[in-house]
Amino acid sequence: MSIFWLNEYVLLKIFSYLSDNDLQNLVLTNERFKEIIEYGVYAPKTLGLLLCSTSKDAKINSRNCASLSFYDRIKISSNWKSGRYKETISFPRKKLFFTKTHLEADKFYITNGGYLRIYDRSFKEPDSIDKSEYFEINSKTSRSDISNFSKKNEELFIGQVCGNGILYDCDSFLQTEQKLHDINEYLTCVDFQDNIYVSGSDRKFKIWKKDIEFDELVSLDLQYSFWNYFMCAKISGGKVFGGLYADLQQRRALKEIDIETGVVDSLNCNSFSIYDLKVKDDNILYTGHFDTTTRVFDRRTDSDEIIFIDPFDSSAYCIEHDGNFALLCGTKHHSRVNLYDIRVPNRVTQIYYPGKQKRQDSSPVYSLCCDSRYLFITTAVNLRVFDFKADWAEVKDYSKIISKW
Repeated sequence: MSIFWLNEYVLLKIFSYLSDNDLQNLVLTNERFKEIIEYGVYAPKTLGLLLCSTSKDAKINSRNCASLSFYDRIKISSNWKSGRYKETISFPRKKLFFTKTHLEADKFYITNGGYLRIYDRSFKEPDSIDKSEYFEINSKTSRSDISNFSKKNEELFIGQVCGNGILYDCDSFLQTEQKLHDINEYLTCVDFQDNIYVSGSDRKFKIWKKDIEFDELVSLDLQYSFWNYFMCAKISGGKVFGGLYADLQQRRALKEIDIETGVVDSLNCNSFSIYDLKVKDDNILYTGHFDTTTRVFDRRTDSDEIIFIDPFDSSAYCIEHDGNFALLCGTKHHSRVNLYDIRVPNRVTQIYYPGKQKRQDSSPVYSLCCDSRYLFITTAVNLRVFDFKADWAEVKDYSKIISKW
């Protein structure tokens, strides 16, 4: 009897004993074998992968600018966990800037002083960013630096250090500027959802409602104003979730604001300072803290379900997640990034150190973004891009050292 006559269940049993190299050789020999191996062997393995999962919850797939095969996902996820990548340096700067970034499948957004630049993405480039040309957005009335911005669909909400806000429509190129905070305030965070906008400074936090007249005249009407210093804020499910810069007395830095009523509730997160916050869904929040922890907070139980402690006692400056199991944390010192698996509490899965530069050695990671293949690390002087599809690259595995501690 020929092996080609066997049914797929028998073939899957045989394939389960083969190595990856043997399976790849079989993929090249026969179309039937290729289909059975891809969908019967590789596909089930990809559901629980870090940063490369095919699960419907893996929102990271919307940022991939090229499709990845099941086998590519398995290899790339393995490289993330083992620390195998190629590093590229982009956008070197002489002047230090607090830079923010945003990643989409076809665009890369990065701030530089008072400008927000939009680049096309291309896998033909070593860092996936086509730097040959870009589109630039800047204030028409102020030269102040951009402190933060938020991108939803084709709309941008940009906050400047001086307290100005810029609303920009990428379809119509309509730009509206408005004073949101006093000039002596330092604007720290902005976000929006539908017609609700929020802005926070080192003195006040405000909730705005967007108003449009004559299809072109756009303005933000103030709904609520609070005397709070929020470092970060996100809107989700009719609520605003914010992290205070300091709450030394009550140690309840994580706040929830009802958009409809303006009522502020303190969530049961035992922390006095939060630097960054991400929303996974209406119940799960990821938070990065000054006290060297990165946490997973569940609103249903009103508690921190998982607390990751930085192995080198460094504050968490920014965080990113894949929508599934992976959580990335940019730390205060040495431009270091930690990878956590929320299925494995109390352990760092991997650590990534960008190559050293004299002025950059101790720079914090000010912004993080990633897709399944690339990690973008923004420091004070440049952008570091890690390509995890580089199977030939040197392994930089720190997980074994950490596990001994």
